Amino acid sequence: HPIYRLFNPGAIQGTPDHLVSLQWDEGAPIYGFESEVAHLFGLAAAGMQPVHRYFRADPFDHDLGFVPPAGYLEEAFLGWAYPRFGTIDLDPGAGVPFSRVVGLAGLLQDVLKETGLRAALKTSGSRGLHIVIPLPPRTPYARSAALAGAIATRVSNSAPRLATLERRIQKRPKGTIYVDALQNARGKSVVCAYSVRARDGATVSAPLKWQELRSTLRLGAFTIETMPKRLAKVGDLWKDA
Repeated sequence: HPIYRLFNPGAIQGTPDHLVSLQWDEGAPIYGFESEVAHLFGLAAAGMQPVHRYFRADPFDHDLGFVPPAGYLEEAFLGWAYPRFGTIDLDPGAGVPFSRVVGLAGLLQDVLKETGLRAALKTSGSRGLHIVIPLPPRTPYARSAALAGAIATRVSNSAPRLATLERRIQKRPKGTIYVDALQNARGKSVVCAYSVRARDGATVSAPLKWQELRSTLRLGAFTIETMPKRLAKVGDLWKDA
């Protein structure tokens, strides 16, 4: 039985046949789709880039004891109140070299090690990096947000000239990187791993090994053209995610 995922494609012209359009209780549209290759091609053909996914746990996740029903159940999608993961977005300000983002990610990794947490790493496909923290089943959104916020605060306090928690762009100190932990809330979403971004070169949000955090790392190395060779070389780093 196919596994269903949630994502937020943004503006959409019509709804392809393989999508089920649901309604979030705050009023924003959400969509479910079967994770078949042909359906992913359908999303690309519809111009849905980037593809976002919600933090919510998959209602058909076997790890949580659910048996997939015969079809889509709207109640299952809308009633699932627990995030599957938390995230921290390292978003550099104008003119900040990516090597500084890499350096800050290294500091964040040190904090994770000190606290005994594990996390996955990927490029945003845009300008920064995403740190993704897996959560135990039935972790409330409030606890996920508190965890991400505590990590972000610790990193920012340890490198105040490099990191900032200031959300307002005009108020951020020049040359700093915004450590964004505020997306960890019900109804928020994050760019999917391997999603193509609408940027020059068609860059991709690419999963990374922590060992790849080097000053020579470049976002432009991960594009729709280069990713097939990378996958053949390193495999799908998030295949079990």
